[in-house]
Parts: sequence; C-alpha cells; structure tokens
Amino acid sequence: MNQLTGTRRSFLKSLGFGAAALGVGTFESALSSAAGTVLSKQKYREKKDKPNFVIIFTDDQGYGDLGCYGSETIRSPRLDQLAREGTRFTDFYAQPVCGPSRSALLTGRYPVRSWGWSMPESEITLAELLKTVGYTTGCIGKWDVSNRKDIKGRVPNDQGFDYYWGTLGANDNGTVRLYDNRKPIGIDRDMASLTKRYTDKGIEFLKANKDKPFLLYLAHTMAHSVVDATAEFKGKSKGGLYGDVIEELDSHKFSQPSCVLRPCVFL
Repeated sequence: MNQLTGTRRSFLKSLGFGAAALGVGTFESALSSAAGTVLSKQKYREKKDKPNFVIIFTDDQGYGDLGCYGSETIRSPRLDQLAREGTRFTDFYAQPVCGPSRSALLTGRYPVRSWGWSMPESEITLAELLKTVGYTTGCIGKWDVSNRKDIKGRVPNDQGFDYYWGTLGANDNGTVRLYDNRKPIGIDRDMASLTKRYTDKGIEFLKANKDKPFLLYLAHTMAHSVVDATAEFKGKSKGGLYGDVIEELDSHKFSQPSCVLRPCVFL
C-alpha cells in the first residue's frame, strides 16, 4: 500500500465514522467530524442510536418520472412521501449509464476515479466503512461494477457486503444470472418478477437484522433495457409499460416494523 492509498483509506474511514454517527447530518458536518472530532470505534460501537440505512437504486429511471418531480402520468405516492418527509434534490450531476453511477454511489468518488463497471478491488465502499463500526450489510439486485462477471475480490461479498442476492450484470438480453452470495442459482428470464423478488429479499434482510444496525442496498434491475411488470400493474398506468414498471417499483414499501425499530435513513 502506497502512502497516497493509505492516507485516503484512513480519511475515508474517518469520514465514514463521522457520517454514520451523524445519521442524516450534512456533508460539511461529516467533513468536520473527519477532521478531528470523530468518535472512536469503541465509543461508536457502544452507542445505541445507530441509524439503519436503506438505499433504493432504480436503473434508467427518468428524472421527471415521479410525482414529486412533476410527472402527470405516473403515480408514485410512496416515493413522493419520502420526498416530502425528507430531502429532495433538484440540482446534481448524473451519469448517462448505470455502471459509473453505481461505483460513484458505492465509493463516494467520481466515476472516472472509481472506474465504473471496472471498479477495482482496492476501492473502499460504504459497506466496508459501516462494517468497521458494527453494521450488518446487505446488497440485493443488480451489482454491475465487476464487468458483469464473477471476479474474485470485486463481487459484493468481497466489497463489504455480508449478504448478496441478485445479478452481477444487466438484463440486456431479457435474462439475468442470479447469485445467492457467491453461489450461482440459475438464469431467470421472467423480467416481470424481478421487482417483487428483489423487494421480498430486501424485506427478509430487514426482518432478519431488525435487532442490529444495518445497511441495505437495494439495486433494482428495472427499468433497464427489457422492462416488464407483473399482471397486477401491467396496463394500469398512463405511462405505458414503462409507467407500469415505475408504479410497481413505487408500490413495494419498506415501512416494516423491522426498519422503524430504530431511526431509518432512506436514500
């Protein structure tokens, strides 16, 4: 490890402790904490009010395709509620493709630095940081930062996630190859089932870890490439099949008792 890597790793760990301790505090406050007022690992582990984190990441969803961002054809009451009760961002940099967006989200680094689909083993993820202060971590759904392959050191279980269920790649051909942790469990061609399957797995993770602090990163395959919705939602929106997909994504809620036993931060 060179000096630059070591320095960056130490800084990011400090920043992670500060940000986690602050819960939904500002980035500036997190930086201040990282600079010298960070809780020690021991003290932080002893704290009883660690917030849970749930990150819901949808694929290829348009900016204006939720009610809270002005859509008049797609209904999204649950995500709209999150926007009303939390913080809604209206100005930001976005990536036109999903791999770079994912590596940036996972590492807090510009995609050109975290390498997008080719995110190297050396990158430090949010999950790795939270594990150092006692969090259980889970990743459900589309990974897509290991060049869509099972590459040792670059898959979720090697990048800080205790549990993984999902696909390492995309559904460009109307298929996904699913994994349960490191074990391949088959190919799925039923794209309409994925939103519910991922959500159900996410809720299972919440219930299994309700008595301890956790991070859940739920990365949906929808609405990428070959889109589809279940019969319950197909043909129900005014936005065509794509609108049906977004309304189904919105319908699966996480207001479960397992999540709200302690403060829960949705991102």
